[in-house]
Amino acid sequence: LGTLDFPVVVATDVRKARGQMAAAAMARRYFTEFLPFVKIAHPHLGVIPFKPWAHQLQSAQEWQAGESQVVLKARQIGCTTIAMPYGYWVAAYREAATVLVFAQKEDFAKHLIGVIRNVWENLPAYLQPILLADNALELSWVGGGRVLGFPSTKGAGKGYAATLIIQDEAAVHPYIAENYSAYRPAVNAGGQLLMFSSADEELGPSGFFHDMYQATKRGETPYRAKFLSWREDPARDQAWYERELAAYRVRGIERNFYYQYPETDTQAFVSIEGLVYPMFSEARHVKPPPCPCKDCKRRF
Repeated sequence: LGTLDFPVVVATDVRKARGQMAAAAMARRYFTEFLPFVKIAHPHLGVIPFKPWAHQLQSAQEWQAGESQVVLKARQIGCTTIAMPYGYWVAAYREAATVLVFAQKEDFAKHLIGVIRNVWENLPAYLQPILLADNALELSWVGGGRVLGFPSTKGAGKGYAATLIIQDEAAVHPYIAENYSAYRPAVNAGGQLLMFSSADEELGPSGFFHDMYQATKRGETPYRAKFLSWREDPARDQAWYERELAAYRVRGIERNFYYQYPETDTQAFVSIEGLVYPMFSEARHVKPPPCPCKDCKRRF
């Protein structure tokens, strides 16, 4: 280096380091500021920068503010994609934090923990705390907390003072009621709950997740009910919807299409088959009275 070049190079490096430190401080403090650093593993494109959709950014703001949610969703709209970086952010940057991640089976619980590990691996070095524990169902970081993965078994999650609980595809968890009973004290003590799922075509308008969503929608739980339709994916339009529906009709499984890609939360839980008892919907099956009951001369 020449005598005139050296001070310029040093000054540039210092400014760059200061910029990185400032960006890292903001990213550790705010999840929305952390997202631009996240990379995800795409099945066809490899590791790519995460570019969140509008509903994912909205969720990031709500979760960052500490809101607990019960989310009924269409399939493949990226709830898991945004929830795993959030789980990492809470676990890695909050001292002594404990994040519990529940999945239907052990292999998928391991997959979700792997996704969180990939988030950490692909961050810039100045946002990578030292990994302390690293195994299939547990990760922890120096100066931060830990994330634990659980399959839905009877005793899963019992006894943990959790900062955040993420229950992915909750409608199909075989022991979701037992799991909820186990971690509810942690939520009641100030923990955050994110429970999200598509409707289960086998259960229809029944089961723990259905009941939890409806109770939350009526304001009977301390959480917020949220519905995300098939339209949340910006690549889907009405033409896509018609093509997919036609493909399901050809195969004779049209009822499954409405469970997986609902337009409304009512449609998510109501099938076009067997509507008399198991698929009862007040909006669909109860007519408003033609006149007030008190004005009727006879009542049946």
